[in-house]
Amino acid sequence: MLVLSRKSMECIRIGDNVVVTVLEIRGNKARIGIDAPEDIYVLRSELLNRVSSASENGFRATVRPTEPCDSRSIEAMETDGPSG
Repeated sequence: MLVLSRKSMECIRIGDNVVVTVLEIRGNKARIGIDAPEDIYVLRSELLNRVSSASENGFRATVRPTEPCDSRSIEAMETDGPSG
């Protein structure tokens, strides 16, 4: 495992198509943004574990990516904070 330190608004590139940006660090939590092509699924591990667990118990689950946000949405979150 590669371990890197990043400050707020610094990025990490993975290959040619994936960029991970640290948007905010508050206490022991970091908000990150991930810019990746639509064919690459990005899931939190606990969500993937739930889907796998449901499948093992006979439930059929489909995971669909959410709509990508544009840079204006990210800029609004940085200045106004997250909505909701």
